Amino acid sequence: MTERVSLPLLCAGLLLLAGCGGAPAATSAPVSSPPVETVQAAPSPSPTPVATHTPTPTPSPTETAAAAETELPVETPADPGWTALDTGSSFGRTSGTGGALVVYDVQADEDGLTVTLAPLPNEADVTAFQEAEETLPAGTIEYWSDAGALVLKLENTVLSSGEIGGDDWLHDFLREGGLEYPMSTPMGVVPGNCPDFEKAAISSDGANTTISLIPLGGMTEYQVTSLGVDGLTVSFRLALQ
Repeated sequence: MTERVSLPLLCAGLLLLAGCGGAPAATSAPVSSPPVETVQAAPSPSPTPVATHTPTPTPSPTETAAAAETELPVETPADPGWTALDTGSSFGRTSGTGGALVVYDVQADEDGLTVTLAPLPNEADVTAFQEAEETLPAGTIEYWSDAGALVLKLENTVLSSGEIGGDDWLHDFLREGGLEYPMSTPMGVVPGNCPDFEKAAISSDGANTTISLIPLGGMTEYQVTSLGVDGLTVSFRLALQ
C-alpha cells in the first residue's frame, strides 16, 4: 500500500521539478540580457570623470598663492618693534656673509646709541658692502642679568681700518665717497650721554665688536632701527624705553 502512494507522489514531484526547471530557463534568458545593457551603460558614467578633470586649471590659483608667498618677504621689511629687555634678538645680515666693516663713529644722545659703519678699505670688502642685501652687519643683543647690562655684538666688525690697500682708483673712489682712511674708534667709554642708560663702552677682539650699556631703572624694552645707507656708510640706532 505504501508503494502505491509513493508512485503518484513521486510522479507529482517530478512534474513539479520539470515545471520549475522550465521556468528558470525562460527567465534566465531575459536576466542575462539586462546585464548586457548595464555593462553597456557603464561607459556612459566614464565621461563624467573626464568632465571633473577638466577643471584642473586649479593649479593656477596654487601658483598664484605661491607667487604671493614669495612676495610676502618683500612686503614685510616692517619695523621689528620693541623687544623685552631680558629677551635676546638678532638683526642685519646672515651670519658669515658680507665683507668686514669698521666702526666709523659711535655716539650716545637723547635718542639712544647711534653706530655708523664703513667697509674696510680694500676692493673685496668695498664690493661686498655694495652687493650685500642687508647692509648692517650680523648683530646680536643679549641682556646679562648678573651685570645688569645690555650687550650688543657686531660680527666681522673692527675698530681700526688700516691703510687703503689696492689700486689708485680705490683711493680716489673712497675719498670721493667722503671717507678718510685710516680711521679708528678708541676702545672705552662711548662719547655723549643718553637719559635712558648709564655710560656705554665699546671694545673689539680684532674680529668682532662689542658695545655694552647699563639701562637706567624703568627701562623694560629696546629696539634696533636701521637708519639706512649714506654713500659708503650705514648706521643704526639702539634705543630703550
